[in-house]
Amino acid sequence: MYYLLLIPVFIIIYIIISFNGFKSRYIKTDESYSGIDVALSKRYNLITNLVETVKGYAKHEKDTLELVTNLRTMNKDNLEEYNETLDKSMNQIIMLVESYPEIKADTNFLHLQKSLNDVEEHLQAARRLHNRNVADYNTYIQMSPRNLIPTIKEAKTKPYFEANKEERDNVQITL
Repeated sequence: MYYLLLIPVFIIIYIIISFNGFKSRYIKTDESYSGIDVALSKRYNLITNLVETVKGYAKHEKDTLELVTNLRTMNKDNLEEYNETLDKSMNQIIMLVESYPEIKADTNFLHLQKSLNDVEEHLQAARRLHNRNVADYNTYIQMSPRNLIPTIKEAKTKPYFEANKEERDNVQITL
């Protein structure tokens, strides 16, 4: 007879553990998305420094400089759009550097370029971590019997961070 009283207790404990697991995974996806934002901000700062270095060699390249200036005022709420704009500015800087070979030998430029490579690796790692957390979260909310708990049942899956078309295409570099 007493064992029948244990069933509701186990159900309540299961619901609490499931809800806490749900919240934990939800928070991890938000945290990892924030990591992408941090990496994009660092990338932006490096791009700005690269532009300042390149500006000494190519003052007349107004379009690239205007693009970076516009980045300063851009709303970062949509990270995908922000990421795409940063990619476009990097492509313009690369084309500009190709036009001025003496930039490639500049010590400051070489240091900034190495730093940018490091940031790009960090950004890729942040994206992979975010997508791993999203996969874990999406799997968690869709598994039975957890998906019968009202809060978890109403939860929506989160989208993966995906590369835009330009990032998927091969980069064309002419030397």
